[in-house]
Amino acid sequence: MISLGRINRIHMVALAAVLCSAGCGEDGASPSGGGETGEDARGGGGGEDARDNSDSGRIDTGDGDGGTHSDGGSDAGQADSGIQADSGGRDGGPADAGPRDAGSGDSGVVDDSPRLVQGLTIREVAFFQAVKVSLGKGGVAVQDRNAAVVAGREALVRVYFDLGSGWKSQSVTAEAVVDTGGKREVFTATLSPSAPSVEESLSSTFNVRVPGGKVAPGAAISVRLTAANGVPTPSGIASDARFPADGSYLGLDARSTGGPIDLVLVPMRYDTDGSGRLPDTGPHVLQTIERLLTTVYPADGVAITVRDPLPWNEDLTWSGGVDFNKLNQYIADIKEQDGAPSGSYYYGMIKPKGTFGEYCSWACVTGQGWVVDDPADGAIRAASGVAFDVDQTAWTCAHETGHLHGRYHAPCSTVDSDQNYPYSGGKIGVWGWDGPSNLLYSPDT
Repeated sequence: MISLGRINRIHMVALAAVLCSAGCGEDGASPSGGGETGEDARGGGGGEDARDNSDSGRIDTGDGDGGTHSDGGSDAGQADSGIQADSGGRDGGPADAGPRDAGSGDSGVVDDSPRLVQGLTIREVAFFQAVKVSLGKGGVAVQDRNAAVVAGREALVRVYFDLGSGWKSQSVTAEAVVDTGGKREVFTATLSPSAPSVEESLSSTFNVRVPGGKVAPGAAISVRLTAANGVPTPSGIASDARFPADGSYLGLDARSTGGPIDLVLVPMRYDTDGSGRLPDTGPHVLQTIERLLTTVYPADGVAITVRDPLPWNEDLTWSGGVDFNKLNQYIADIKEQDGAPSGSYYYGMIKPKGTFGEYCSWACVTGQGWVVDDPADGAIRAASGVAFDVDQTAWTCAHETGHLHGRYHAPCSTVDSDQNYPYSGGKIGVWGWDGPSNLLYSPDT
């Protein structure tokens, strides 16, 4: 497996934001918001305030009809996977009924002379898998993209438009034609535009979902706006109603991460107090972890294995916390004994008290992970965290596993922050999108 550490650092914006939002980089948690700190990097890794998931700038949801028809190919989209966002944030709302994964649709040949609508101009075409990646603005392809396109991962193609003078609202269909190895397939969304597109509203743009199976290395895309009364326009003739304007195809430059994240969960049986207490590794917990990691990591999926439980008899530290440095070393040794692949991520789950409140009555460290700077250094790809309620367990896992991908804390009032993080204050810096909830996130998130 190719480590995600080899992907462009800027593409880790969503992940680094997790290392901020899930505790803003604090190495512990306390009722007052403070926390005791642990060592970072190989000496101990940064923990998190597991109870502070941060409110995010979720905006509104769009609507419209989605569909597909193919030219010599079949729908190979991956299953929808991700964690449902809560309703906090400004203008947050429920998931919409907009275009989801493209369905079976009508078979047929892609129209090389589509009926392009008159009076609408495509202002921008952007690719969303988490953070916004603009493909083209004003009819010109963006050369220096802010992030990479991840192969195998579902995407939302947002088509922004402006209205011409005298425009009268009518039904318009956006067609995203994806060419994969010479096979072309059309994915669609329909809208009746009455005002120009605005960034913060999904309902003001055409939103076309493209299944992950079509976002492949070597894939290219062409976008056009069509209408029943449109003008048939063959390729080679420029039009403001398509991008590229001449009907050609723009390469997505989709990059493979080498397959799903290989995550091995190691439940620790807490024998120190004689309870033999085990963390919950039931289906709901595993599903929540899988959905969260799939949502915030630039990967095409997560493969989770639950290892047989291991005994833990060590006392808590003088401050009442788990000795995560010692636990991580133990888990790293177990990974070596298991003969696990270098690319596997071992994560220990421990429940040292009956409830989170008992464990963290004043201040506590909730997890630690070594920062693996060298993608080839699989021996120390081990982390651990407390496992109480489901959401806390998932967010702690996402945070600490981030360190195993070479991520330091995002720069939000924390020590050992990532000096290469592209935006101040640990913000995501560009618009973001959460697929499962179909919610937008503002750059200030």
